[in-house]
Amino acid sequence: MSERLIPTVVVLDRICMSKTQMYRLIAAGEFPKPVPIGRHRVAFLETEVAAWIDERSRLRDEGAEMRRERAIHAVGGRR
Repeated sequence: MSERLIPTVVVLDRICMSKTQMYRLIAAGEFPKPVPIGRHRVAFLETEVAAWIDERSRLRDEGAEMRRERAIHAVGGRR
């Protein structure tokens, strides 16, 4: 399978955050690393960015389920 490279501007549009915040996440190891494609240019693997977005969605859904379980427990399991 051939990987597709996408430019930073497209990545930023897809993840809805600033370039600074994205690079903070990269430095923290929480976002895919860019691929150098020129002397002063980078791009990202589309599959890695998509996987990162999917993971955020999964964590959101798990968080909602955990909050629901805590709420049920807090009222003694009553419905």
